[in-house]
Parts: sequence; structure tokens; C-alpha cells
Amino acid sequence: MSSNAGESNPFAVTEPNRPTVSLWMLMFSMIVFAAFSLLIMFASWVPAISNVVNDFFGVTQAAKPDKPDRSTHLFFLLFCYASPLLLALWVGLLHMFLARFELIPKSFDTSKESDSPFA
Repeated sequence: MSSNAGESNPFAVTEPNRPTVSLWMLMFSMIVFAAFSLLIMFASWVPAISNVVNDFFGVTQAAKPDKPDRSTHLFFLLFCYASPLLLALWVGLLHMFLARFELIPKSFDTSKESDSPFA
């Protein structure tokens, strides 16, 4: 196909765009995965969850106490509810720090972008 056919026909076959991963997106995804790993670690400390996992894999369990301790379960639930807020707080503080030292641009020039999906 010639280049003129691609310009006149918006449905012409074009080269696929390769997605780029910036360093900031990589760092942010690592933070999210670290938070999920921390949640899994806290979940393994909850006796009710660890007992279910041990039963699934056939691991023998120690004798159960008469009154279960719910403090680890409560800590796990509080961490689950507070982790999005803590993550947003961390990202906000990082953005404020970067903006204060002018390491990120304050505005982007959008005048060069067109509104047409076929441009």
C-alpha cells in the first residue's frame, strides 16, 4: 500500500503502536504489587485464613485454642481498608515533593494535538 492510501483511508492497515512504560509507571506498579504482597503476608497471619489454606494443602494443624485471637484478623481488615488511603497519601506526598523541586512539568502543551480521531 502506498502512503497516500493510508492518509485518505482512515481504516487502512497501519503499523502497530508499541506501548512504552515510563519509569514512574514502573515504580508505581511496584508499589502496588508490594502492597498486595504485604496484604497476602498479613492474611497468612490470620488464623482463619491460614487454617483454610492448610486444610487445602493437607498440612496438619496444631491444637486450636478455646477462644480465638481476633487481633490479627482485625489488623488485616484495618490494613485492607486503610491501604488505598495510605497509597494515595504516599503518591500525593511524592507529587508534592517533585513539584516543589520542579522535577515535573506544571502544564503540558496540548495545542499541537488535534481532536480528530483520524488525524
